[in-house]
Amino acid sequence: MQTKIGNIVITGSTYHVNLIGLVSRLSNIPALTERLAHRVFYQIGGWTSIRNSHVQSTLMRPFSHQRVVLHWIGSDVLSLGKTNSEIPTLSYRKRVGLFLRSRFYSKVIHFAGAPWLVRELKELGINASYIPLPANISFELPSPLPEIPCFMVYLPKGKEEFYGWSQIREAAEAYPETKWLIVQHHGGIQASSNVQFLGTQSFEEMSVIYRKITAVIRLPQHDGMSLTVLEALAAGRYVVWNYPLPGCAYCQRDTSSLIRAIGAICQATEPNIEGWNYVKEHFEPQVLIRNLFDTLTAQSYGKGARCVSS
Repeated sequence: MQTKIGNIVITGSTYHVNLIGLVSRLSNIPALTERLAHRVFYQIGGWTSIRNSHVQSTLMRPFSHQRVVLHWIGSDVLSLGKTNSEIPTLSYRKRVGLFLRSRFYSKVIHFAGAPWLVRELKELGINASYIPLPANISFELPSPLPEIPCFMVYLPKGKEEFYGWSQIREAAEAYPETKWLIVQHHGGIQASSNVQFLGTQSFEEMSVIYRKITAVIRLPQHDGMSLTVLEALAAGRYVVWNYPLPGCAYCQRDTSSLIRAIGAICQATEPNIEGWNYVKEHFEPQVLIRNLFDTLTAQSYGKGARCVSS
C-alpha cells in the first residue's frame, strides 16, 4: 500500500500506512511536511528477499538523490537473516550481498521497530535506530479479569510450529480448569477440550475478546514489537512472551517455563496495571506518529535519527 503525506511518500504495511495516514491528518502533520528540504521515501517493512529487490529498487529509484528510509518491523529481519545464511545458491547470496553493499543502498536510512531488531540488523551489517511504530490502541480503564482464567493465543493456520503450538497445547492440557481462545485458526489440530478455535477476528471483535481474557500467550520463533502484545497490555491484560518488555512475563520457549508462568498468572485477581501504564507512557499513537514525522523531517534535512530508549 502507498500514500503521500506532504512531501513524504509512505509505502509498505497496510495496517501502519492506514493508521499513520489517519492520525497524521487529524494532527495537521501534512502541512508541516510540505516544505521539506528533500522528498522522503519511507517504507514500513525493510527489504526482504532477492525476489522483490527489483521491485523495491524501482520504487526507490526516483528518490536515489533524495532521502530513503526503511523501517524494519520483524519478519523482514528474519527473512533477511535467512537470505544471508540459509540460501545454498552462491549466486543468490552474491546478488544479495551486492545489493546490500551497493552505493545506493548504503545511503538508505534504517529504523527498527524494536530494540532487539537493532541488534539483529547490526549483526547483518545494517545500522538502524530504534523508532517504535504506532499501534491502534486506546487507553480506557481496564475491565475486571474473568472469574475463570482465560488465555488467548494468536495462531495463524500453517504456522503452528513457528508460534509454539506444541508447548501451548501441553500447557492448556496441564490446566484443564482454564479456558483457551485461539484466534486466526479454525481448528483441525490436536487440542484439549478447554481450547476453542475462533478463526479470523476483526479489530472490533478482538477488542471484545481482550475484555474476556486474563492473558495473551505468545511464543514465536521470531518477533518484532507485537501488535497483539501492545493491544493486550493496553486492555490491562497479562502477557506471557519470549521477548523482554516491561509489564510482560518473560518466558523461555519451552513447556515447563510456560506452565510456571501460567500458574503465576492464574493467581492474579486484578488487571495488569503495570503493563497498562507502560504502554500508555511509551506507545500513545499520536505521540509516536509525531516523533516519527519529526524524525523523518530531520532526515529530509540530513540530520540523524532521534533514537528512542526502550
